[in-house]
Amino acid sequence: MTVTVVVGNPRPASRTLAAAINVATDVAGAAPDNVVDLASLGPKLFDYADVQVGQALNLVRESDLVVV
Repeated sequence: MTVTVVVGNPRPASRTLAAAINVATDVAGAAPDNVVDLASLGPKLFDYADVQVGQALNLVRESDLVVV
């Protein structure tokens, strides 16, 4: 099972991110496979042609479980 955490807190490496990782770990029984911290993408989020945004979208699409 592929688990991805997505956090939209504007502060990078936030406590929200840590909490989401803990939830994903508790639910799945292991650390998440992928973590998408949207703070690192910033204004790129509005550019669907951006490579990093595309990679983040693909991680979510390909996941069995997404913790947001």
